[in-house]
Amino acid sequence: MDPEQQEPTARRWTRGRRAAVAVGTVAGLTVASVVLAGLTATTTSPVPQPVDGGELVLTLDDVGTGFSTAVTDLAPGDVVLRHVRLDSTGSLDGADLTLTVTSSGDAALVTDGASTRALTLAVNGCDVAWDAGTGTCAGTASTLLAATTVGLLTTPVALVDELLAGASLHLQLVLALPDQDETTVDGAPPAETVQGATVALTYGFTMVQRDPLTTTG
Repeated sequence: MDPEQQEPTARRWTRGRRAAVAVGTVAGLTVASVVLAGLTATTTSPVPQPVDGGELVLTLDDVGTGFSTAVTDLAPGDVVLRHVRLDSTGSLDGADLTLTVTSSGDAALVTDGASTRALTLAVNGCDVAWDAGTGTCAGTASTLLAATTVGLLTTPVALVDELLAGASLHLQLVLALPDQDETTVDGAPPAETVQGATVALTYGFTMVQRDPLTTTG
């Protein structure tokens, strides 16, 4: 075949290959343009959602003769009853209610020596209000704390497992000076005597929030 006749054919194939490459490049640029544009959709809640934190509140009130009245002229063997009410007035349930007692004054009334001499405290509960005049419970009474030397109550002791929001806890505190012998000679009492001793007691009640909850609905 005449070389001159073959050349146009070769040029035609070359032009065909170039056209194919050019088309492919244009197509690639078109796809990339779509991807870069992307799609976005949004929505919002129709109204703001209110959220508020709950409150854990514990209050204390005397019932009849409570903590605000002094205890005077105790003799060995004496027992004094005091009645108070704890109220859980917040919106959150309380848990693990504890009691502590701190004291300042004469050690003879706080810490036992060789024998049982110091003040003791016991705590009773009632499912209704105590009769402060008679010290009796018209409902069901329970022992929350057995008699314990007050000097040992600087560490919290457990009273109840829970105190629900809006509930009250009716308490009777039994303060006692144990029976003991002392001999005063010529107007001089023995060493570490409870006679004339004084002490100031501060009662502290603490509760924590109920366990965290996961709610649905």
